[in-house]
Amino acid sequence: MFTADKFYGGQRIALAPEVGGGLNKHVAIKVGYLFTDINFPRIFLIMDNGHFHSDLFLQLIYSFTTQTSFNTLVQYDNVSKTVGQIFRFRYNPKRELIWYVVYNPVAILN
Repeated sequence: MFTADKFYGGQRIALAPEVGGGLNKHVAIKVGYLFTDINFPRIFLIMDNGHFHSDLFLQLIYSFTTQTSFNTLVQYDNVSKTVGQIFRFRYNPKRELIWYVVYNPVAILN
């Protein structure tokens, strides 16, 4: 996937190569890289240079059944020097209803 468009009045470029597949009927892994680069217009700048860059690396999905799954992904933000992980549990008891429990710890790198 490649995206080049306007984003909140600025310019965004995103590139997302990925490869993945199912290891068995429960486990799927998607190894990829999502490069996002955004330059915001000067009118939005207060204490920043108006440039944002983010890297998303890995996604792992474990499906217990078709109604429940566990999903995790890891992201590095070079602007704030943080590594973020997102852990998400999905429960889908019926078609019209999906419940999520999300845990999002952040680690700051120096």
